[in-house]
Amino acid sequence: MSPVFKNSIIASFLEGYHGLPDGITDDAKKQISKVIREEIENNKFEDTAWLNALSDADGDQTKAKGKYIKYRFDQLFKEFETALNDRINAEKMKEKAKQYEISSRSLQDKQERSARLMKDKYRNWWLDDKSIKKLSTSDFKKYERARLVLLNGAMSIEDGGPSDGEILMALDDIEILWEKLSLKVNKKTL
Repeated sequence: MSPVFKNSIIASFLEGYHGLPDGITDDAKKQISKVIREEIENNKFEDTAWLNALSDADGDQTKAKGKYIKYRFDQLFKEFETALNDRINAEKMKEKAKQYEISSRSLQDKQERSARLMKDKYRNWWLDDKSIKKLSTSDFKKYERARLVLLNGAMSIEDGGPSDGEILMALDDIEILWEKLSLKVNKKTL
């Protein structure tokens, strides 16, 4: 016999419910009772519950039907609770995913605004393409690291931005590279 509260059935049963309202458990108990009554009236018992009931009733089918009600009810109610909890947990996960996406977008927006602000603030410190091509590999890596620190400089440390010390070190690194290239840095931007 198929479960009463399998996904499609529980979806229709729970359709009118949001969260866990008080009446949902009573409604589920009524639905389960209907299913058990139909099973008994039609002599279509669920095997595990029926065999346990028949065994406990020492083969007496009349007593077994009474025990079947309890076993089958417990079985179906547990299935209902599991399906309901799965649905509630799925809704919670959707909400968490939505909140994560919102906070990720917010952080990304902060990072992009910070990068634009800092790019403008330090625009006279950036090397042009021609100068970048003259850098050795290790100097290029230093430049890129320093540039990244400066681009994130307007963000707080909590949001992933650099500390004041990291910003000063980045400025020093870029100034050294300018000197290596025999260029003059315009410090008016500070």
